[in-house]
Amino acid sequence: MGVLGYFTGLVLYNITGGLFMFRVSQKALGLFGCVTLFFAFFAIQVFCSTGEPSVGATIFIHGTLPTARWSVERYRANAFTPFDQIVGEKNVLREYQLSGVADGVVCDDLPIAENFIIPAYHAAAQAVGVAHKTERYFTFGWSGLLSRLERRQAAEDLYGSLTALHDDIKKTTGIDPEIRIIAHSYGGEVGELLSEAEEQHRNKLHVSWLFMYGTPMHAGSVNSLLSPVFQTVVLVSSPGDRIQPLDIFSTDGHKRAQMRMADVVPDLEKFVHGHQASLGGPLARCDVHICVGDNPRHITHTNMWLLGRSRPIVKGFLDELPLVVLTPLFMKTLEKDECSRTSYRLTLKADKTACWTCLELDEHEVCSRLFGRRKRAGAKQQQILLECHDGACALYDVLHEWDLKAQAVWRPCDRSRNVVLNHKNFEIIKSFIWPW
Repeated sequence: MGVLGYFTGLVLYNITGGLFMFRVSQKALGLFGCVTLFFAFFAIQVFCSTGEPSVGATIFIHGTLPTARWSVERYRANAFTPFDQIVGEKNVLREYQLSGVADGVVCDDLPIAENFIIPAYHAAAQAVGVAHKTERYFTFGWSGLLSRLERRQAAEDLYGSLTALHDDIKKTTGIDPEIRIIAHSYGGEVGELLSEAEEQHRNKLHVSWLFMYGTPMHAGSVNSLLSPVFQTVVLVSSPGDRIQPLDIFSTDGHKRAQMRMADVVPDLEKFVHGHQASLGGPLARCDVHICVGDNPRHITHTNMWLLGRSRPIVKGFLDELPLVVLTPLFMKTLEKDECSRTSYRLTLKADKTACWTCLELDEHEVCSRLFGRRKRAGAKQQQILLECHDGACALYDVLHEWDLKAQAVWRPCDRSRNVVLNHKNFEIIKSFIWPW
């Protein structure tokens, strides 16, 4: 550094020698060069670090819960409620601490789902390269009632918490955090309704990703889906999901819910290409039909989000972990195509050493099944766009490691894969009948 500084100082001295006629010693010349190099290096570092946000905040929001208004508080207070899914505290944006789950994964002698799902998600984000330098994770809970009014109130509470979080990170780091929301079922609508809160309060909230799994679509979703508050909105659906299209009680006009954004938003593609997000950049709205291998119906409403329920995502690889842990891989895959289309077919593939995705253009209607009757699909016209192998082996290793932890620690507590007939529900029902 001293030699480099000396020659740097000599060059600068020769350049400025014609303007400033003075003599300096070699020691002073070297010191001058070192100081110049230091400030140049610092300026380059600052310039390069201002490209992408280095702080990320990812929020997990659960869907509708199997409870009634009179029993919400008792249901949430039960120790078994968070056993197989991320639930979170009601109306609280609670930060999840990754540092405490290296080996613990046990809370009060009962393993809970978030202690497997969130660390696995974080490891996947690092493996495929979508994690920020500083990554923070949060859970947000709401009543879980099948009520649009409840979801709107939850969105209002979430909005206040998110704007406070944004301001706090901005104040302490000087960086605008990138906010990502990962939601299941009607938790996705809680995220959508942030747009209504933004229209009312105008705090300039910006969400970079709203990633929804099995969220029912209806006429009341249109304005939120088109809001510039959200840079990218992704709706993952599967013909194997029989729950998503069932709701007629909490939708606008009490009409049956739909499975795609394109089913409720007229001319979705035309709208996307003509508008920008609130912080600039193009909007992206993607309906993603998810498949596993050659089975287009393998994914269900349950194994999208719940730990160890329904059928395994990939037997021998992801036997317990739900589909949501693969969200970073799906993000990376869509980014490769710049989320330039509004309808995709995304196929998850895996062998004994790697996990990757195949992205296809999906121009046919997603099949749905209602009360045992199958809706006839249109003609299939798939065109392979790309395959994403980023971090394929590393991703396989870290997710399989967390899946084995779930098998060793979580699975012995409940051997059932049935979403209704299982040990958790038995314990919750028992607590209602015999509260003492």
